[in-house]
Amino acid sequence: MTTTIDQRDIEGRKPRQGQTSLGRSKKDSGAKIATLQAQLRDKEELVQAKDAALRELEARLGAQIHSLENRVWEKEELLVGCEAQLKALESRMSVFVEEMKRSDRDRERMSGEIEKLTSELKQKKLSFAKTEIEEWRSIGRQNWWKRKLGSLGKFFTKAWDNK
Repeated sequence: MTTTIDQRDIEGRKPRQGQTSLGRSKKDSGAKIATLQAQLRDKEELVQAKDAALRELEARLGAQIHSLENRVWEKEELLVGCEAQLKALESRMSVFVEEMKRSDRDRERMSGEIEKLTSELKQKKLSFAKTEIEEWRSIGRQNWWKRKLGSLGKFFTKAWDNK
């Protein structure tokens, strides 16, 4: 029926009253359709712009993720190196601790030997001092006897010279 109405309008016939409201309604519908189509185009453009922005964001985030993964990988390599250094230092430290223990044992042993040698030295010095005292006393007695004998000798020498 609408084709016949359109054809009558085209043919130049005057539409009837019911037919004019139908034509206006058709025009209104066409305007609404045009408006909706314009809105649809606007929304499609907006969706395309958002898709482009999302693709750009995905690219940037992908690059950042790649960069972060590289940094994590570098940090992991650094951590492995640090762990190896730590193990080497722990090994050196255990060797050092063993050397310190051995040094402590040697020091204690040497300290005991020093005390023993110091005690022996004191005993030797004491023995030497006693011997020296006895020698000096002996020398002192000898000098006393020499003096007494010397004075006795002088007495006899004077007496002999007087005769």
